[in-house]
Amino acid sequence: ALDGKKCPGDHTHDIAQGGNTKMSGHYPPMFAAAVHVAYGKHVREVNKYLASHGPVYIAASAVSESDGSAGPPDVGPAEPEDDDRYMRDLEPRSLESIRHELHAHDNVPIYPSCVARKVPRSQWANPAEKAALLQERDKLRNMPHPSGGGKGVYDESSVQEAATVRARHRGKSTVHFGRVCELLYEKGAELAVGHPDRKFKARAVFLGNQVHDQDFNYALFEDLGSAPPTIEAARVLDALSLSKGYIQMMSDATSAYTQSFLKGAETWVALPRNWWPPEWEGKYTNPVVRLTLALYGHPDAGGYWEEDCEKRILECGFERVPEWRSVFWHPVHRALLIVCVDDFKLAAPSACIMDIWSMLRARITMDEPSGPDRFLGCYVREFKVPVSVVSEYLSQSPLLHPRDGADVPLKLRDPQHEVRGYMYDMEVYLRDNVKKYHDLTHGMAGMKLKNAATPFIDESRLYQGCTTPVGATDKPEKGAPTPPPPGPGEMNKMAASVSMTTMYAARVARFDLLRCVGHLASYITKWDAEQDDKLRRMMSYVNCSTYYRQI
Repeated sequence: ALDGKKCPGDHTHDIAQGGNTKMSGHYPPMFAAAVHVAYGKHVREVNKYLASHGPVYIAASAVSESDGSAGPPDVGPAEPEDDDRYMRDLEPRSLESIRHELHAHDNVPIYPSCVARKVPRSQWANPAEKAALLQERDKLRNMPHPSGGGKGVYDESSVQEAATVRARHRGKSTVHFGRVCELLYEKGAELAVGHPDRKFKARAVFLGNQVHDQDFNYALFEDLGSAPPTIEAARVLDALSLSKGYIQMMSDATSAYTQSFLKGAETWVALPRNWWPPEWEGKYTNPVVRLTLALYGHPDAGGYWEEDCEKRILECGFERVPEWRSVFWHPVHRALLIVCVDDFKLAAPSACIMDIWSMLRARITMDEPSGPDRFLGCYVREFKVPVSVVSEYLSQSPLLHPRDGADVPLKLRDPQHEVRGYMYDMEVYLRDNVKKYHDLTHGMAGMKLKNAATPFIDESRLYQGCTTPVGATDKPEKGAPTPPPPGPGEMNKMAASVSMTTMYAARVARFDLLRCVGHLASYITKWDAEQDDKLRRMMSYVNCSTYYRQI
């Protein structure tokens, strides 16, 4: 990216020490632009090859998940970016040609994905809505116990008046009292009526924030908190699955938490009135039943499920990986498994992977396993290409660039040798984030997204050692007017939501966003107008690059 680039010599260089150390955190504009232009160029070359080799690879490159259109999305007509002028000297072509490459498809509308409309109670009596609610009730009522000796998330035969249970335990032992709450949403609400993916989904949860003991005091829990796997663990599994003879498959546990018994203090719950059996009417005023299984919403449900799930996995011959929670290694089959709540991801030799799934499914109720798809919010796309297509990435190996020696050129024995790899796709996630930004800033002056080649504002407008004009001093002379501080930011109350959403995408698959979003995160509690500009610039860049993939 920096081949042929030299310091123009129109400024002084300061040593990054003492008070100047902090200034070294700024990227000079030309440096940042050169890196991003080179990065975008290589991404487009790989995507171009993949797009020409079958429909599987078209989906893995620049095709939108929601509407099938190529290129990045936009929330409206793009405007030229004022501080992109420094891009002119980076390549022997016009600024417009660079801008066209980075943002070739303007005015592509955003289609929100994963939309779920909350259904108001006034509509719950409608036939479709009522059927979804009854299905959820019957599922909990008939949920088989892990021991195989009974059924039901709650024990309906244990019904008693809440006052009776309290009186029996007061001064003797601790019991908890809570409520089961119904929730109803319409998934795919943005789709046309009658579309198969538009359906009602009901959920019944334990209200974990409204739990009291027998003396009406707030309940205390064990705070067992589950420990999901790290992103690094998922990448290690992906790398292993690319080994010769290995494949990767995923599966979801069905109603995971309710596959474990609820332990700890005895818990009694009040059921929704429409769940009452006919014989309860007129007989009870405030009936409660004992909660048997770990229902979603209970503060300790995740911990009980993780403990129980791990026990069943170890029964299949797996061993814990030290220091990495929820990661397991099978020494016999040489297979790696990671579990994130109800998502199971397994890399194993193709000859025995189905045998491993059979052992797991004999102990844990889960869906039929399938190939890699969405994990931790990121779509994983497998591809196969000649090694020459990815040679630019292979040439960046640290082994070819030793610290104390000359660079070693990459030599390919067979440029047509086929290799496998993964693309990590966060496009849908980032498009939703751009939509969130657009909604939050609607009506704010100066917050409209524009074309952006990098996620950084022109930091040459700020003081930094490498851009101090020749002859300038580090500090203003005595008596010189002090520049006014930036005014308060308009986005100070919503910056955390947009920034943290972007930070997750950056950590998972968009490393080009790490520096800018990390910088913004350090200013969440001291937000000003300058941070507004930086956030707008970052989201402009995100809007122009949602189709970027990590390989």
